[in-house]
Amino acid sequence: MTQNLYCDGGVIGHNPSRKGGTWAWKRIDDSDNSVQTNFGILRPDMMNLREITNNISEFYAVLNGLRYLPDDWRGIIYSDSQVTLGRIFKGWQMNNIPVKMQVQLKQEQERLVNWKKIAHVLLQGHPTKKELACGVGKNGCAVSEYQVWCDLKCQELSKSYE
Repeated sequence: MTQNLYCDGGVIGHNPSRKGGTWAWKRIDDSDNSVQTNFGILRPDMMNLREITNNISEFYAVLNGLRYLPDDWRGIIYSDSQVTLGRIFKGWQMNNIPVKMQVQLKQEQERLVNWKKIAHVLLQGHPTKKELACGVGKNGCAVSEYQVWCDLKCQELSKSYE
């Protein structure tokens, strides 16, 4: 059985944020059943940083989702962050990503035995109801109700923290 992992991140207030960032992920099975969710706040002191950027939060959302996957997991990782997907799957530079997170990513890549078979898909963020209904956003990227859930959870966390 394949599963899909939807991830999103944001910041509390303005980007970059001295208050912190928000992150959320949701794992879905082939039958569109929610298997697992997780979400939280990423404070700057947790990463020995002065501030959290949107890119750090997006990266952390995927990284945290990876940690909960079984060693033999197969599936697709969805994110609306091209930068994060590029860094994790295409070897893009890790500018401003804390070393601690880079080390954790390497550990997850080594632990997940099917790493090279894990696919990734760039989603359009913040789709309209019409775009959700047809499954494609204005830029031609796919959209997903599960990504919307992650985004709304990040917004909710941000509002409750401010």
